[in-house]
Amino acid sequence: MTARATPTTIQGKPCLGLADATVHLGLASTSKAAVWRKIQAGHLHGLQDARGAWFVPVAELDRHKARAADTSRVGAREAAALLDVATTTVRDWAQRGVLAGALDDGGRWSFARKSVAAHAKNLALQREGLTASQAARYCSLGQVNSPLRHLNTLNDAVKRGELSAFVDASGRRRFHQQELDRFLVERAKQDRHVPGTLSAKEAADVLGVTDRSTVAWFAERGQLDRVRVGRYWRYPVKSVQALKRRRDKAARAEG
Repeated sequence: MTARATPTTIQGKPCLGLADATVHLGLASTSKAAVWRKIQAGHLHGLQDARGAWFVPVAELDRHKARAADTSRVGAREAAALLDVATTTVRDWAQRGVLAGALDDGGRWSFARKSVAAHAKNLALQREGLTASQAARYCSLGQVNSPLRHLNTLNDAVKRGELSAFVDASGRRRFHQQELDRFLVERAKQDRHVPGTLSAKEAADVLGVTDRSTVAWFAERGQLDRVRVGRYWRYPVKSVQALKRRRDKAARAEG
């Protein structure tokens, strides 16, 4: 503190006028208006004397200097580097409350390192999820040349409660791979054409029988596996082929 920065007691508190407060904060002597803007913005608590002149408590100035010198906080650019995103993304998150930050009177954002580290950990977990387009490709839904149909299938399933998803920090819907696997299994149970199975007619063709009821007859006697899908029975290909080999072997033995 310079010799001319003699505190004045106001409301029982040692205070400095705006010019002396500027020097106390280490600002240029021409930055008196900057201190006034800090008071207007609420970043500094100012007091007025009997003549209406503005002063700032010394303790308030010391707290402001300590916050400015706090190495536990980072700016938007450094936060962006730590989070591996663009600086504009960090500012957007701060404005939407996704990432807790403080805005100074100059319009600059600052963030606690602990908050940034916690957000980085959360982002890492979120990035393990697949975006809607990635999930659609993973599930191979719809027609190959219709990606919009892929997305609609997943979005409709989420609306119906058949598939769970979450929203990441950027507001994008994401899906966990385990949840997609579960969805595909449930979807297959409701699909007449379950992969790796045959219809009664297809099984009859493989076995060389003309009546589809014969296929059901084999299944009822435990010679053939089958799975119920809605109103239909499906027959695993491996089970049908195994029965065909046994029947062919028996036929050769008799002949």
